Amino acid sequence: MVTLRSPRIYAPWLAQAIDLIDEQLRAQLWAGRPWVGFRPLLLVGPPGAGKSHLAGLLATRAGTGHAIVSMAGMYDASLLTGAPRSYTSPSPSFPAVAMCQTGTANPILV
Repeated sequence: MVTLRSPRIYAPWLAQAIDLIDEQLRAQLWAGRPWVGFRPLLLVGPPGAGKSHLAGLLATRAGTGHAIVSMAGMYDASLLTGAPRSYTSPSPSFPAVAMCQTGTANPILV
């Protein structure tokens, strides 16, 4: 089982998010599903608060891998959706690239 209790020691400001994730992981176990699964979670806070670090820590402990993309300054969603081959510069979507990079079908996307 994945446990996130230890980050509360050095990141008490993330305690609410950690407790929510822990609650959902425990519900998974109670339901007889011993794999990591929880609802999408949006972490909001100032830069440097540890949001990306928490997501990376969760991915490491779960063994799923993770990929980080900065959406700052983006004016469209082409990075997330990809571009079809009919465009001059076709590209796969960020989630598809993340799956290839991490070697799993369910990486944590940050």
